[in-house]
Amino acid sequence: MKIHHRVCITSKDIKFVASLKELDINFKTDNVPASKNLLYYFDIVESDPRWPIIEKMIKRFGASDVYQTIFEPEEIREAEWSRIIPLAQRGYPQPQKNWVSNRYNYEDFCARCGTYRQKSSYRIGKEPNPQRYDFSSLFWAYVLFGTPEIFLELELNAIVGYEKWEVIVNKNNLPSNVVHQLYVSGITQPGLVAEDLDRTTCPQCKFTKYNPHKRGRMLINRGALVPKVDIVETFEWFGWGHSAFREILISNRFAKLILVV
Repeated sequence: MKIHHRVCITSKDIKFVASLKELDINFKTDNVPASKNLLYYFDIVESDPRWPIIEKMIKRFGASDVYQTIFEPEEIREAEWSRIIPLAQRGYPQPQKNWVSNRYNYEDFCARCGTYRQKSSYRIGKEPNPQRYDFSSLFWAYVLFGTPEIFLELELNAIVGYEKWEVIVNKNNLPSNVVHQLYVSGITQPGLVAEDLDRTTCPQCKFTKYNPHKRGRMLINRGALVPKVDIVETFEWFGWGHSAFREILISNRFAKLILVV
């Protein structure tokens, strides 16, 4: 298990750049639109001996620090349940111009905190190119898409707890031939062990939303799980501001299948 950090800062500060070079940090740069500044970014894990110095630099220079826990394959194979997190984001829900203000495929949507229930398929702009990703997602939506190969493996291994939903290509108004949504049909009972996570209760929909769990193992009481399924969503909502999502949990045999594939 490693705590992985992506550090970013927009700066022209010579001392900041000099410190990175002195520490032999392999950083990258990118142009910032409408600015003469550069975006500096790099990855580092807390086990790196340089981390204590970088941690102080983050505070000193006001850098952005996005972190998460990365588990080794051996740890995942030993875990009873794991989280599957949609990371490969490609494109936006369509119609892109007004989906945020009019989420046609949601119902019970809370505009204040972002909780919702999906009632119909997502629409995408064009057929995606999965490249090396068999799982993918969309910007703005915590959704899990899979290629035909993924669904074939799920069927062959009798994975339980999902539905195969069409994804509609906006360009021709036809179902995609490249991806389907792996729609999770079950939700756990309340059971998150989260004494250290900040949370807020929405005055409109009354749901409690937690800050995303990012450090170490996320614990859920075993009695909250849905029996005889391999994939399920948490009862608890996570996110910040006007966005919300439920974590997706997968069984040990589902996780091992992904590691093999």
